[in-house]
Amino acid sequence: MENARKKTENANVLWLFTIIVYLGGAIPAAFLGQNVFGIVIMNAVLFLFLFSFTKSKKGRSILFLLAAFLTAVTFFFSVEYRIDLLSKEIMAAALYYICTQRNKKSFLEYCPLKKIPLKQWLFFPILSLLLFWIGGYINALSMVLFDNAVTGTINAARESLVTGIISLALIPAVVEECIYRGCIYHSISGKKKAVIISALFFALMHMNFNQMSYAFVLGLLFAVIMGKTDNLSVSVVIHFLFNLLNIILPFMMKVPLLKKIIDIHIGNYYLFGPSLCDSAQHFYIDNLLTGLLVVVMSVVIIMGILHFFFCNKEVIKENQTEETKTEWRPDGYFWAGCAVCIFIASAFELMKVFGA
Repeated sequence: MENARKKTENANVLWLFTIIVYLGGAIPAAFLGQNVFGIVIMNAVLFLFLFSFTKSKKGRSILFLLAAFLTAVTFFFSVEYRIDLLSKEIMAAALYYICTQRNKKSFLEYCPLKKIPLKQWLFFPILSLLLFWIGGYINALSMVLFDNAVTGTINAARESLVTGIISLALIPAVVEECIYRGCIYHSISGKKKAVIISALFFALMHMNFNQMSYAFVLGLLFAVIMGKTDNLSVSVVIHFLFNLLNIILPFMMKVPLLKKIIDIHIGNYYLFGPSLCDSAQHFYIDNLLTGLLVVVMSVVIIMGILHFFFCNKEVIKENQTEETKTEWRPDGYFWAGCAVCIFIASAFELMKVFGA
C-alpha cells in the first residue's frame, strides 16, 4: 500500500494518469453528452462517488452546490460543450480521488485556494493584459509553422457568450490550475523544477503544436505566480481573465474608446492581434523584434508586480531552506506521456495536410 501511495505521488504518474483518464473519459462523455439527461446521470454518478469519501459537512456542501451548478449550466450548452465539460469533470474527479485518498493529503495541500487581499485585485486586469500580449506574440510566432488551433472554438463561444465564458474561460481556468499548478506542481520537489515541469505538462496536454507553444510560456508564468504567492486563487483568477479577454475582444471593439485602445500598434505590430507575416506569407523581421521587446518588457513588469505586491516572503524562505524528498527525474511514465501527446499533435497536423 505504501509503495502504491509513493507511486501515485510521482508527478509523472499523475500526469500520465491525467492523460489516460482524459482520453478514456472522452468515450462515456461523447456517449452521455449527446443529451442533458446523460449529463445528469453522469454527474450524479461522479458526485456520489466523491461524496462517498468526502467526510466533512463543508466539503459535501461544496460538492452539492458544484454538482447543481454544473448540471444546471449544461441545459444551455451545445453538445460539443457538454462533452468537453463532462471530460473535464471525469478527469478532475479521478485526480481528486488519487490525491486525497491514495496519497492521503487534503485537497488544500495540493491546491491552496486562499482569500485574495483587496489591493491585489487591482492588479489582475494589468497582469492578464500583459499575459495576453505575451501569449499573442508566441501564438503569432507558432503560426509561421502551424495554423491557429482555437479560432473556430473561440468564434463559436462568441455566438453564445454566457455559455462560452463558462465553458471556455471559467471551467478550464479552475480545472487546469488545480491540476497543473495544484496537484502536479506540489508533487515536484524543488520549486524551479516544479515551475518548468508543470509548464511542460500543461503545454503537452493541449495536444496540438500551436497551443503547446504559448501554453508552455504561459504555464511558466502561472507556475511562477503560484510559487511567489502560495495562493492558487491568484493564478485561477488571472487564468480566467486571460481566457475571458480572448472571448470578449470583438465585443470590446464595438465600444469606440476600447476600439482605439485595441487598435494600438507599434509600427506594423498590433498588440491585440499581432502577426509576423503578411497575406503573402512574407516574414516581418521588424514585427518579430518589436514583439520580442513587448514580451520582455511585459515579463519584467509582471515580475515587478509579483515581487512588490504579491510575493509571500515566508513561502520563499521555506522554499529556499526546503530539504527535497525525492528528486524529480524523467522516467518511463514521463516519456510515455510525452509520446502520447506528441503523437496526437502530429496526427492532428497530418490530418489537416491530407484533409486539405
